[in-house]
Amino acid sequence: MTELLVEALRATSRLRRGYVICNEDGSPKTDGQCNKANYAICDRAGLPRRGWHVLRHTFATDAARFAVNPFTLMQWLGHKAMTETLGYVAFARAHARSISPAIHAAGAGETDPDRRVIQMLGARRRGNLTATDGEGVEPRNTKPPETIGLPGASLSEEYGT
Repeated sequence: MTELLVEALRATSRLRRGYVICNEDGSPKTDGQCNKANYAICDRAGLPRRGWHVLRHTFATDAARFAVNPFTLMQWLGHKAMTETLGYVAFARAHARSISPAIHAAGAGETDPDRRVIQMLGARRRGNLTATDGEGVEPRNTKPPETIGLPGASLSEEYGT
């Protein structure tokens, strides 16, 4: 986990069990509720709107690109069949591109392969992308995360979900 994520989790008012993104009663949010929250976060951060499923695909593709074990990726994604997961592996191989030194360095000190990939995934931010990753992509603004209400903010309170 990144330091920002650890801080945000520590700032939450209560410990949650079960679903990561859920309603106050612990029930899972609908796709529409998740997308509404994601869109609001993207809007406030000045980023193009992305729904939760696009973020899931991005996570899985980058994890495959960073050489996570396919069985581990299958578990992380909750896939029942390896064929679902191997699609991400095949896509990552077919669209291979260089990984920036900053991303490699983020995972360099970790001996556990899964934790190494998590460290590398956490290092993905605009300053660490390769030139081809960020071509033509300019944010609408450059507000730091703490100014858009992310750390400690309840999605229910902040975005009305």
